[in-house]
Amino acid sequence: MKHVVESGMYFGDYPKEDFFAIENSMLHQSMGEGIKTVEFILLRRNNNVLFVEAKTSCPNAINKDESVTKHESFEKYCKEITEKFCDSLDMYLSVVLGKRATMDW
Repeated sequence: MKHVVESGMYFGDYPKEDFFAIENSMLHQSMGEGIKTVEFILLRRNNNVLFVEAKTSCPNAINKDESVTKHESFEKYCKEITEKFCDSLDMYLSVVLGKRATMDW
């Protein structure tokens, strides 16, 4: 079984074969600088794939338009999460499509 403790939160226990700690993987390290990833990828029932990013804080979407600073903070947060997901998805698909070495599930 595998688990992750990230940002003060505990995720797990997951079957080793369904869990990939992409953030700390050789695959991520081989990609070079500037590539951001989620914490881990998890294979679930019916071949659903979860990309999990752990954050203890998030700018409040309800009050994001109260000031320019709050709006910029919210936009920056959303952009960062989107980049992490896209980079992680690109890496995952490169393995699935056989363009990179297999992930160490």
